[in-house]
Order: sequence, then structure tokens, then C-alpha cells
Amino acid sequence: MRTFDEFESETCFLCGSAEDLCGEHKVKRSLIKAHALGDKTEFHSSMNARPLLAQSPKSKVFHFKSRICRTCNSSRTQPADLAFDEFHQRLHRFWSDVKTSALNEAPAHQVVEEVGGVPLDVFRYFAKLLCGLLADVGGPRPILIADFAMGLSDENHIKLKISDLRKRRVNLPLPVANSGGLRCWVDGDELLVRTFEGSLSAGFIDYDYWVRLKAHASRELATGFPAFTERCRRGGLYDSS
Repeated sequence: MRTFDEFESETCFLCGSAEDLCGEHKVKRSLIKAHALGDKTEFHSSMNARPLLAQSPKSKVFHFKSRICRTCNSSRTQPADLAFDEFHQRLHRFWSDVKTSALNEAPAHQVVEEVGGVPLDVFRYFAKLLCGLLADVGGPRPILIADFAMGLSDENHIKLKISDLRKRRVNLPLPVANSGGLRCWVDGDELLVRTFEGSLSAGFIDYDYWVRLKAHASRELATGFPAFTERCRRGGLYDSS
């Protein structure tokens, strides 16, 4: 079974359809609105670009350059979008109520357990984001990850780490929303791509998500997509939007 499929521009980065395409947010509009600071202009920053001014949550700086079809954007991924929105709000409310002294002592995984753990659909949401990041840098479509994001499979390969930015940033302003670019990790021996990773922050909550490729998938990527693999080896994958 193939792990990757050739991605063509002007097709849906999840299902590959060229019909009825539309834009997709890197950061959900509801999160941007929820964490906007009064009438201040919102910022979006990526891995290797300076923060960009955004006039509204509809700004193109919050969108993927790649496209998604309306079917994937609605019926196929809407349950995951809603699940993440609800999870983030629940986590944000709970963490906001924790006293500062306790906050500094409570590991993030304990806080997540307190709000009921991470639903499977939340992982689907991050699977969709990872597919979008890959498409934006000209990478192949990860078939298993895309199927999981669309709800066609329950096989979850996405790993997730949640942390509190307030612990990292002392007396520094927090971004309203930040979507990091795609990071790839290559092993030092065979120079095969082993991991794709992205990040998302909204308010003071940071989400790092990644997929660890199995050996056969790394080899398939190297033989089937040599130019892209070489870009990974050179570290030239960071989103520059």
C-alpha cells in the first residue's frame, strides 16, 4: 500500500479533487476572534518570516496557499473542526481558572486529563493542518493522514504535545495566533525523512503536532519524491507566507 500520492496544484490537499475549491484557515477564525486583544491588529507569524499584519480574521495571512474542496471543508472535516474548537475553549477556560502557583506545578498532560482527554476528532483536525502544510511547500499528499483527517479511517498517526506559553514567555506579549511552518527531521545515517511536524498557538496555548514515518514510508518518499526529499535534507521547507 502506498503512503504518498503526487500532489497537484489547484486540487484539494486532502482528497485530490479539482472540483469546487475554496480556501482554508491555518488558524480557525473562531480562535482568532476569541483571542484578539481589543481593537489591536492581529498578527500571524510563521517559522522563518516576520510577523504579518492582518486586518481581519478573513485575511489571507491566516489561510493556506493551497486549496481544499468544499466537500472536505464541510461534511468531511467539520466534525473535527468543531471538536477542536470545543476542546480548545474547554482547555482555555480550565487553565485560565488555575491559580498561578498551581499552574507552574501542574504538567500539561494533567490539565488535559482534567478536561476529559483529547478526542480522536481533535487529532483529525491536526491531520488536516499537516496535509495543508505539506501541500503549501510542494510536498506529496500523505494518503493515510489525509484519510484519517477526512474521517475515512480511525487509524491515528498524529502525535500531539500541548503546553502553556505563559511558562516560556516571561513579561513578553503572547501572539493572538501563530501557525508555524512545516518542520522535517532527517536521520543522520541514511538521510531519510523520519518526521514531519507543525505547530499552532492561540492565546496562551501551544499545540505541537507531528507524524513519525515508518521505515517503508521514508524509503518510499526518498525513491518516489527525490527532489522533495532533497529539499527536506537541506532544510528548505519552512513556510514563508
